[in-house]
Amino acid sequence: NQLTTIMISHHHHQNCCQKKETWHQPPSSPTKENNMRLNWYAMADLLSSLSVLRNIPQNKSRSSSPRNGYLQVLMRVKEEEDGNNGIAATITSLFHDTIQCLAWDNKVTSSFIRCIGSRRLIRDLLHPLVIAATQQQRESEEVSRWDESNFDDDNNTDDDYPLNSEKNLHHLMAVASEYLGSPSSLAKVSAADLSIALWSLTQIYQPSRSHHQKLQSYRSFIKACMKRLRKRSVISPARGCDITLAIRSVERLLGLLDREDDDNDDESPLQPFQDILSLPLKLPGEEDMLDSYIPSLQTNTYGTLPPPTTAQNDGLAVADDLRSEAVTMFHTLVNELLFQPPGGNAQIKLRSLSLQQVADILQTAVALNVSRDDLQTATIEVLDYLMSDPFVLDQTYSCRDISRTLLSLQRLRVGTGIYNLDLEKSGVQRLGARFLEIVDRQSKGRTRGKCDPKTLTTVVRSGVLMFPRSESKSILNAASILIRDDTIPVDVSDHNDVIFVDYGVTVPFLERCNDYELSWLLWTFAISRRFDKNVQNVFIALTDQILENISDDSFTASSASRVMWSTSVLLSMDEAGDQHDGRHIDLFHQLSPILLSSHLSPTDLSCAMYAIAKTNYVFDRGVFDFLAEELASDESLEHANTRLISQAVWACGKMAEFEDPIMSSTESLVASQEDAAPNQPPYLNNVYKMLTFLIRNKAHMTPKHVAETIWAAFGRLSISDQYYLEELSGIAARVAPQCNSREIANIVWGLSKVDYADDPQLICTLVRVITNSNLKQKCTSQEAANCIYALGRLGVRDQELFSALSSIIKNQIHDANSQAIANSLWGHDVVGLPAPPELLSVWARDTLGMDTYSAKYD
Repeated sequence: NQLTTIMISHHHHQNCCQKKETWHQPPSSPTKENNMRLNWYAMADLLSSLSVLRNIPQNKSRSSSPRNGYLQVLMRVKEEEDGNNGIAATITSLFHDTIQCLAWDNKVTSSFIRCIGSRRLIRDLLHPLVIAATQQQRESEEVSRWDESNFDDDNNTDDDYPLNSEKNLHHLMAVASEYLGSPSSLAKVSAADLSIALWSLTQIYQPSRSHHQKLQSYRSFIKACMKRLRKRSVISPARGCDITLAIRSVERLLGLLDREDDDNDDESPLQPFQDILSLPLKLPGEEDMLDSYIPSLQTNTYGTLPPPTTAQNDGLAVADDLRSEAVTMFHTLVNELLFQPPGGNAQIKLRSLSLQQVADILQTAVALNVSRDDLQTATIEVLDYLMSDPFVLDQTYSCRDISRTLLSLQRLRVGTGIYNLDLEKSGVQRLGARFLEIVDRQSKGRTRGKCDPKTLTTVVRSGVLMFPRSESKSILNAASILIRDDTIPVDVSDHNDVIFVDYGVTVPFLERCNDYELSWLLWTFAISRRFDKNVQNVFIALTDQILENISDDSFTASSASRVMWSTSVLLSMDEAGDQHDGRHIDLFHQLSPILLSSHLSPTDLSCAMYAIAKTNYVFDRGVFDFLAEELASDESLEHANTRLISQAVWACGKMAEFEDPIMSSTESLVASQEDAAPNQPPYLNNVYKMLTFLIRNKAHMTPKHVAETIWAAFGRLSISDQYYLEELSGIAARVAPQCNSREIANIVWGLSKVDYADDPQLICTLVRVITNSNLKQKCTSQEAANCIYALGRLGVRDQELFSALSSIIKNQIHDANSQAIANSLWGHDVVGLPAPPELLSVWARDTLGMDTYSAKYD
């Protein structure tokens, strides 16, 4: 009561009482014994002040102002003196009394809203309602000051039924939005006010909060705000931060609306506000305007529901219309951010934004599916801003803002060079360097921000997808620091994503990671092709933690496939050596059964097959057979692509040597499917289905896909079906000009293994791609020897080709191994061409130990 008296005396405005007779005697709260009558402006000030005071005890942020800190101390002392019924409880009680007074009936609410006007309505009503909704989320039980005993049945009609605290908030919000959505009200508000109004909706109507009111009822208001924000006279004086807040708020509202649409698919359509209002939602004197603005708002709480409106039956069309309006507004506001003010050195508004606000813009562009062509200028300006202004990143202490920025840039296809490749590289490098600085400070105990596993996973995945090599070095170094850190303070986050850190409790970073995050972290190091000593320690730490997490029975099949693929890639690198050779066996042995437990995507199936084949893991061959059968199913092939299927065919070819000793013998070749039947691998029929898929989609096959497929299908699996030979050889002829030397060698080797003699000229054409181009300088001795072997096996006696290929081997004589020399000698001998004598000398020296090597080759 003392606080109320102070607020009344401090904020009494007599001007309000002189405007209209209706406002001379505002209603009093029926629960107050003294029946103090409050001026509407004083009521608005009281509501605003109480909301701030009410939120102070929960505001634990270190960035709180000295005033808030002082008030926190005073309120804490008073709370200790008075116990549970102290000052905080009094403020909360008075706040809800004020809300109840304003929401008593529509006449009272309308009078209050019309009096204080549009701008104060946003500042002094919507913002307190946001704080109230936030506070209710924290409370374990709904706060309600009203029940049946507060009412005198003689003084209340059936329509004046008691409203609880939550319904009061949404009642005020509903009436306020209708008033603000009218053209006359919108004309009085600025872009800053509109952005705050839209932001307030996003904070009050979040899915995590329990309320009956739906955001769908505010579509008209949201659309009206977006149209208002497209006016040049409105946005021209607006600050960059106000424009960004509006952009981000609209994107969030569309997401919430889409989520409500999904939740309501199986529910009966409800009229707007039918759960909370007992009176028609109309402001005095505005009946005609509201009837045309939003139809059918009169509801009867105790009667039957009226039939659904056309807009409810056609929700998809309404949603598309709202999204289209949002895209138009986005372009208008972004153009304003990029607009160069006339004269002097005035900078564009974009360069006044923080990284968080830049991330908001980019994230909205992604969510709205804005065309990358339309974003060309904006994306270049953002990247240039990140490069040229060190202040924007130096003042960034949030890993989450960096992760949102990188994720949005990656989804906008930064890294492909469609904007400016040098600028793209520099921008990502700058973000990565700042991320490393923040993480490094954290590891040394000087952090103002925290990086959780989800944020780290987003950062490294996005960075590596854009630039998998040196440009992501800082990001991967930061990941290495966190992965090996076992003293990470525990994070405690509230629903507003404000992170507080308890430095007294620490836990190893990896123990806070789930299987999804662990698998993606390992994947990023595999994609970057880094396996130095530092990464080897990271690899050991990650795989150890994965083995621990497998025992929790929560490891998904998709994560298992990703771990297996990443492990196979890392262990196949030269830097891996032999020290980790057996590490994958235990890991794969525990992950393989998980692959049988659920339906996998074509990507997961193909990558798991590749991993098993690449590491020669033969202990669970039944799992490989299952994966091949699943991938060859009609459902999987329908969602697959040529890259995944050609990779799977390669894996089948690689695994064939473990199926039967006869299959692995280079001397025993199967000439037909009938001959292969007794020893054919169980997945051979699945390979036929995969080959059919590849032929059907041959237009999408790259040289790598073709080389992998022919090497495996013909060279390893000895498939000699004429249909597949003709089709795949034709595809090989088409892609030959784009092939590298390795791909040419694999193609001709594979064709030679099934004695492909239908078109000898094709073999010569393929080999000449190497001998008649710059590929001759890049061709290795092993690749040249394989070509000679293929020519000899197919009986192609071409002196020019043999001489050119032999010269490649002679130029790399010190790098050639015995197998390459033997294949080359054998090929010359089969077609009756003399082999260069130095090739025989090297073979004799290395294989037989004979000292016949000429000194001129030393």
